[in-house]
Amino acid sequence: MRKILFILTALLLTLHADAETFIGKLDVTVNETPYQVDATWDSETDYHTIGYGYNACIPHFLEGELVIHKHLTTNELVSVGQFAFRFCTGITRIVIEEGVDRIEDYAFVGCSGVTSIELPSTLTDVGRGAFAGMPNLGSVIVHGSTPPEWLCADVFSYEGTAASMAGDAQKRILYVPEGSIEAFKSYQYNGTVGWKDAFARIYEYNEEPQTIGSLAELEEFRNAVNNVLQYKNSTNKSVRLTADIEMPASGYAWTPIGDENHPYDGIFDGSGHVIKNLMINNAAASYQGLFGKADKAIIYNMHLQNPQVCGHDYVGSVLGYAANDTHVTDILVTSDASRGDDYTVRATAGSGGGIVGWARNATVERCLFRGQ
Repeated sequence: MRKILFILTALLLTLHADAETFIGKLDVTVNETPYQVDATWDSETDYHTIGYGYNACIPHFLEGELVIHKHLTTNELVSVGQFAFRFCTGITRIVIEEGVDRIEDYAFVGCSGVTSIELPSTLTDVGRGAFAGMPNLGSVIVHGSTPPEWLCADVFSYEGTAASMAGDAQKRILYVPEGSIEAFKSYQYNGTVGWKDAFARIYEYNEEPQTIGSLAELEEFRNAVNNVLQYKNSTNKSVRLTADIEMPASGYAWTPIGDENHPYDGIFDGSGHVIKNLMINNAAASYQGLFGKADKAIIYNMHLQNPQVCGHDYVGSVLGYAANDTHVTDILVTSDASRGDDYTVRATAGSGGGIVGWARNATVERCLFRGQ
C-alpha cells in the first residue's frame, strides 16, 4: 500500500513577519520521494500547526495512506491546520498518531477517496467541516475514551444535521475503546447532533485488526480460533479482509470458523470483499457455515457468492449459531441454486437459515439473501 509519511521537525527555520510566529517545514515522503511543506509555530504558546491555513499543503494528486507522525517533545502541542489536506482525493486512509490534539476547520474536507480514519487518544477538538465530503468513509477508530469535542455541528456533513448524516451513518462504523461506547453515544454538540448521528453503529475496538488476504490466511485464522492459538503472533481476534477470496470449485470442503466449544468472539470485517464457492457437505455435523458458532462477535460487510452449506442443525451460509449479543450486519449472499435438490443452505434436522441458522440474543440486520 502506498503511504504518505509526515514528520514534523522540531527545528523551525525561517522567522515570519510576526515576531512570535515562525515558519517551519514538514518532511514529507511519498514512496520514498521527499517533499517539504510549510508548518507554523507560535513561540508564545509553543503551538505547532500543520499547513499554512488557506490550501492543501500537499499536491492533490498524491495517492495512498496518509500517516501524520508527531516527533516533538511531549510538552509541545500540534494541530492539523485549516484546509491542510482539503480535496486531496487520492488519499485512501488517514492515520493520525499520538500527540496531535486538534483538527481545525475543513482540514480534510473533500477527501473523497478516504475509506477509514484513525484518531489518537490525544485528540481533544475537531473543527467544522473537518471530515465533510467523504462519501466513501466506512470506519473511524478513536483511541481516546473521551469523545473529542466538535467545534461545530457540521464535522461530518456540510449541513450539520442528523438528517444530512443519516444516509452515510448507515454505512459507517465508529470503533472506540472498551467501556466508552455510552460516552460517545451520549455526546452532543450544543444539544443537537453528535457521534451517534454520524455513525449508526458504535463498537468497542482495542487493536488494529490483523489482515486476511488469501485463502491460506483465512484457513490459518480459522485454525487459530478453533485451537485457541495466536494468529500472526497476536491474540487479537479482530480481522479484516484485504482481498476477495475464491475457494476451489470442486474437491474442497470448508471447516467453519468457531465451533461449539470454541465460538468466535472477535470482529470480522469483510471490507466489502467477496468470498466465492464456500462449500460444506457434512450432513451429520451441526454449527455449519463460514462461521460455526459466534459469541459476542461482530461479523459484517461482505458478499458470499455461490455458497453451498449442508449440516445437521444450526446451519447458515454466514453463521450457524449466533449467541449472546453477536451482530451480523451488512452482508449479501447470492446463489445460483434454484429448485428441486439444488440448495444454498440445507439442514438435515433442526434449524437452518439463509444468513444465520439460529440466533439467540443476537442481531441480524441489513442483510440480503438470494438463494434456495
